[in-house]
Amino acid sequence: MPNNFLVNQVQFSIWLLALYTRLFRPHSAVEKTVSFSLYRKTLIFRQGEINLKFIQLDDGESQLQKAVKLLKKNGYKSSIIEFESGIEQIVANRIKQLEKNLEQLESSYTQLAKRIRGFFRMELPSGKLTLVDQFLSELSGYPPNVWTETPNFIEKIIHPDHSSYYQENFQNLLNNQVPNLLEYKIIRADGEVRWWLQFSIGAFNSDGKLISISAVLIDNTENKKREIKYSNLCESVTAGIFVVNFKTGQILEANQKVVEGLGYSSVEELKQNKTSIDHYYNASDRALVIKKLIDETKIIDYELPLKHKDGHPIWVSLSAKLYPKEGYIEGIAINISQRKITESKLRESEELFRTLAEQSVAGILLIQDDKIVFANDVIAKHSGYTLEEFLSLNANDFLKLVHKKDQPFFEEQLNKVTIQGSAPEYYIRIISKSGETIWVSMQMNKFEFQGSSMIAATIVEVTKRVAFEQKLREERNLAQKYFDIAGVLLLVLDVNENVVQINERGCKILGYTKEEMIGKNWIENFLPKRIRSMVRTTFGKVLSGEITPDKYYENYILTKTGEERLITWHNTVIKSAEGDIEAIISSGEDITQWRLAEEILLDNDLNINKMLKK
Repeated sequence: MPNNFLVNQVQFSIWLLALYTRLFRPHSAVEKTVSFSLYRKTLIFRQGEINLKFIQLDDGESQLQKAVKLLKKNGYKSSIIEFESGIEQIVANRIKQLEKNLEQLESSYTQLAKRIRGFFRMELPSGKLTLVDQFLSELSGYPPNVWTETPNFIEKIIHPDHSSYYQENFQNLLNNQVPNLLEYKIIRADGEVRWWLQFSIGAFNSDGKLISISAVLIDNTENKKREIKYSNLCESVTAGIFVVNFKTGQILEANQKVVEGLGYSSVEELKQNKTSIDHYYNASDRALVIKKLIDETKIIDYELPLKHKDGHPIWVSLSAKLYPKEGYIEGIAINISQRKITESKLRESEELFRTLAEQSVAGILLIQDDKIVFANDVIAKHSGYTLEEFLSLNANDFLKLVHKKDQPFFEEQLNKVTIQGSAPEYYIRIISKSGETIWVSMQMNKFEFQGSSMIAATIVEVTKRVAFEQKLREERNLAQKYFDIAGVLLLVLDVNENVVQINERGCKILGYTKEEMIGKNWIENFLPKRIRSMVRTTFGKVLSGEITPDKYYENYILTKTGEERLITWHNTVIKSAEGDIEAIISSGEDITQWRLAEEILLDNDLNINKMLKK
């Protein structure tokens, strides 16, 4: 934006310079009533286009000739002349008066020059400085005598970055071209770099030749730093910053983001090729923007498409302000094309989600900010409530639909998903609108959506499954009961020879608890060492199918106290749906005492036979 203080200061300085130049400059021919000129020794007086009188001059230079030359030297081409006798004396008197006036004007010019800070006058073409304000010593660090003794002194202290710029403009002075404003960097006597603004007005001789300039220097360093900082900020921000003429749409300023966003290579190319009007994708959008600016002087976050250099639309969020008196619009445009694409994809995803949700066999709930924001038809079908009723519920209302006995557990799971982000599948009971108890499987996950947390709950009606599982548990418990009360040793081994299950009878025979045996390798821990290899071979043959498992086996087991017990085994296998053996179930009977009795009877029979033979 323009710096009003600086503009006012510059305007005031230019007004003073114009005043000085006006006082110093000789009167123009327009203000005179009678003109005269010397042509082939003839002095011609004329008024307008009418010749009034001709005076033929002698060969020697007359006083009148001297007067004419002096007047012409000082830029006077006309004067009020009386045509009575003694004209030479009249002219001589007039010359004296003019010289006096000139001295007064020069004195006034000098005095006025002293009253403005940063003023100097430069003679051309020498570049000599004839008037130098004391303030220039403060600006540059060099005393005034250095300025006046060094022709074109500013060229000596100009910064290397602006050396060619200054020389080019000095050459323009020699070519009768006076730049109103120059901006350049100088190096002070102490080495500090400063920015100066130079405002100049020229003085011309009677031939129209520029013979001097009067100038004012202003230290613009702080403003320039702010300008550079502002410019750097404009270039570093991710938003496009621009200034355009309100009436014509001419682009006055634009940062690199605007240039890149519209597909141009530079600010210059952007300014030369198009106005802001050309970059509206829809003419109706511009009409709305202009109307809103006129009505309210500003717009905020107005989304509209602009036209890229190649013609395709670019979506932006536009914020702008109108400065009616200055006649320009200043604004910021943020490229939201990617966001628009994302929003479009999100809408497509939402439509896809809604389609999938409506076709899902599971009930789906979405809870955001403790309010149910989505529910599909499955929820209504199972619960007896309408979708409108569900969408009017919050999390606490939904809790009331849960069976009272399950409410504490449900609240615990809801807190878990809120803190941890997910909760494992669990079963709870829901009371339908008709009062019926319905078992449902529920799983919840939390995710971020549009800046806030959302909980997605998947609900499946499992009333029949729960009844089936309950029946299965009952049958399993009954089987376990039979397993435990069986009068024989029942043992289940997996394919790795590990104990999967053993009944109470087996624990009693071996002297271990179930906990001490389950998971342990049966052959390594519960058989005598001498038969382990043989039993492992037989076990492997059963698994490979080389021998049938229903064959009768006998082998010793090793109890916790180290006692060996002889067990007779009957085996069967459990196979998977694919036909692979998953486990071996063995029923064993302790025949240690029977075998001992048999051996005793056998020994007695042998002894009786021996006695009979004798």
